Amino acid sequence: TLKAGVTMDRARVLAKADAFASAHPGLLDRYLTHTFGIDEVQSAFDLASRPVPGRIKIAIVA
Repeated sequence: TLKAGVTMDRARVLAKADAFASAHPGLLDRYLTHTFGIDEVQSAFDLASRPVPGRIKIAIVA
């Protein structure tokens, strides 16, 4: 399982990720497990900083 990573070619990798997500929209609901609003940033970071069963991906949305 990929938890985090770094790339020197961010634009290319993001474009490939977008294409993959567009081709497999059903996977995103399983991958994104927690969503926070912009006013809940601290709660998102608190959750990300500790192990939580079932937590896969956290998103902060505006």
